Amino acid sequence: MRQPSLLFVCLIVQTIFLQNSHTLSIFPGDAYWADTNGIPIQAHGGGFLKLDNTYYWFGEDKTEGGHLFHHVNCYKSTDLVTWEYVSHALSAVEGAGSEIGSDAVVERPKVIYNERNRQFVMWFHLDSSNYGLAKLGIAISNTVQGPYQYQGSVSPFDEDSRDMTVWVDEDDAEKSAYLVYATRVNLDTVIAKLSSDYLSIQERLLKLVDIHREAYAVFKKDGLFYIVMSRATGWDSNTNEYMYSRSMSGPWSERFQVAPSSSNTFDSQTNYVVPLPDGKFMFAGDRWNRNDLSDSRYVWLPIQFGSENTISISWSAQFSLDIATGSTSDRSSIAYDSRSPEAELVGGATVMPCSGCDNGDSVGYIGMGGKLIFRGVRGSQNAIHSVLIRYANGDSTWRFATLKVNNGAWERNITFPKSGGGQVTKQIVVQVPLNQGAVNEIEISNENGYGPDIDVLKVEEW
Repeated sequence: MRQPSLLFVCLIVQTIFLQNSHTLSIFPGDAYWADTNGIPIQAHGGGFLKLDNTYYWFGEDKTEGGHLFHHVNCYKSTDLVTWEYVSHALSAVEGAGSEIGSDAVVERPKVIYNERNRQFVMWFHLDSSNYGLAKLGIAISNTVQGPYQYQGSVSPFDEDSRDMTVWVDEDDAEKSAYLVYATRVNLDTVIAKLSSDYLSIQERLLKLVDIHREAYAVFKKDGLFYIVMSRATGWDSNTNEYMYSRSMSGPWSERFQVAPSSSNTFDSQTNYVVPLPDGKFMFAGDRWNRNDLSDSRYVWLPIQFGSENTISISWSAQFSLDIATGSTSDRSSIAYDSRSPEAELVGGATVMPCSGCDNGDSVGYIGMGGKLIFRGVRGSQNAIHSVLIRYANGDSTWRFATLKVNNGAWERNITFPKSGGGQVTKQIVVQVPLNQGAVNEIEISNENGYGPDIDVLKVEEW
């Protein structure tokens, strides 16, 4: 057998390096975040679990727009930016006596792994449609993606239980797990320790009375425990806070704001703090739309550590995340307007008035032969790029379009949620492979109907 030459091996290594040495952009807040199938991620109130080099994101599927239970979705990623849909980890079970039917509420699902039993355990806030049940639900699986089997519900210490989280102390040799939940209709907060199998509550460690908080996220840095939490204002954002302690049993510090009060935590509510390499952490929150929960989006921002155990988050409209080091940095994009010289209208594609668009118009009638083609799109290198598409749907429905790159070398069907009419823009971010230089072509079309009106593309650069 002929052996590959050293030059050939070096070229392969160089190609792999070029494809994987870069970092991708996150756009917090306004933009929908598409999975690798081009569908907006539905994983609200979520939690994260890392196994080897893969992160799993579990969260509520709000596709139907309301607060009732349909699924807990599971996604996976190796870079925390490119997410692949994996499964409905937990789904509604209909029938007499079912506590998790489609008339139930399942919120804030969190999955932890029990090493002793080699079992994945999901805890969540279980409720009735009018929030009168107020219990904790438990489900288990032998695989991370599920399906999880419902084990029943519990009223901890004979109290109501609402927003909650569970968390494992990985620094502890016993891998102790903790539960934090709101009780007495969110007035009090309880910190409890779980049993060694994570399937029940072992003891209550502390009750914080009359603090009126919810939406808890626990993390640990340099031996110090932190709990980030929200005020209890329903779906409306508020000033999130944090407290810290040397022990989950307390005593805990007073509570401090995690972001400027005028921002209402940049219009978000905490759901988890994601550990990153080298002692860094990411705030992961939801930006809820109380009138249509399917329209809720995500606010992720790096946590900054100051003196005297302080933490904070600052706004960044676009930043890159290096998953190898946990480092983040602000990043910019190149904008390609749909009316720019780089854009070609094909077939029935037509300029449309759009008061909410950058230059007062967009390109519509994309579909049924009508196409919008952006030529000369610049790639920073031969790699995946985060691409933001600003669009407007001319009616109250979701629209669909096919995104083709470089004459079909890569293509994906993209789902565009309803925008609120042709004068109102929304944004969605997809991850797209591009070649280095201003040599790329991105085509937007739809062979089976009409896609969205397109305002602008923004392609990250570095």
